[in-house]
Amino acid sequence: MATVPETIDFIERQKLYGKGVGFIDFQLLASTVLTAGALLWTADKKLCALARHFNVEHDIAE
Repeated sequence: MATVPETIDFIERQKLYGKGVGFIDFQLLASTVLTAGALLWTADKKLCALARHFNVEHDIAE
């Protein structure tokens, strides 16, 4: 799990302000991006779009 400082750094470096997701969602996304081979499976449309942007979206068809 990404730490609070890692998550804040991730948000700032990627300029993710105003994306309509909360801090916990960002922490999940940062954790997924930082973990090799990890994918994020979510029904949240905004979080899913961010996961797709970072190529960590779980493809339900798999």
